[in-house]
Amino acid sequence: MCLEDSTVRDVSNNVKKILAIDNCQKASPATDGSDLFDQFYKPTNEVLGEGGFGFVAKVISSATGKSRAVKVIYVGSKSKGKVDLQLVADAQREVEIMRKVGSHKNVVELQRSFFDNSLLIYTVVMEKCEGNMLEALDQIAQISNRKFVLLVREMLLGTAHVHKCGVVHRDLKPENFLLGGQDGCTAKLCDFGLAALKPKGRLLRGRYGTLPYMSHRSVLEEWPSRSLGATLYVLIYGKVPYGALDSDRTKLKL
Repeated sequence: MCLEDSTVRDVSNNVKKILAIDNCQKASPATDGSDLFDQFYKPTNEVLGEGGFGFVAKVISSATGKSRAVKVIYVGSKSKGKVDLQLVADAQREVEIMRKVGSHKNVVELQRSFFDNSLLIYTVVMEKCEGNMLEALDQIAQISNRKFVLLVREMLLGTAHVHKCGVVHRDLKPENFLLGGQDGCTAKLCDFGLAALKPKGRLLRGRYGTLPYMSHRSVLEEWPSRSLGATLYVLIYGKVPYGALDSDRTKLKL
């Protein structure tokens, strides 16, 4: 049994207006020079996800007709008309990390990136998947044990590849494993917004991630076995292992 496609929501035409970029300029070596967004992609009004960063929408490649996902990151205040250089740097770091990770069957692949100074947005074009594993819990519960084991194997392979490239994801959870590929059932790790490069000769410090998937050692370093374990727990039992996502008791249990 293959997992079914997730449902995307229709939104107003202002999304199409935002995506109709006609003056993208080079922001860093991570972007594609003076390539113009609208020369390569046709916007749609289908939003695949939203967050504090901005939103993810579906676009169509003008060259191939294939669907792609574009992450639109707000990097400034429209009311002030001013770019936030820190937000731009964060977006560039995410793109650079995705470029470092490169192409792997079990990691969402970067296509292109653009920066628009007038609209105050940074756009990251990636391969489009069919939805995340949290959304697909009901379908996952119906697949065979063999297929579930293969799915878990793909999650581990994607995570291992990222670490092999010297990158720590720091936010492993069901929402950040998508289902894609030609069959729409291949596990792919995504969202490198909190990711970081492994420092040489020392531990990676700081608390990052999402409760209750955070490692109990995350105050010192990212230790993905617990994050992956909590993720698998949710896929198997359909609930988080520690109760409330943001309670002090959850933090103590970690």
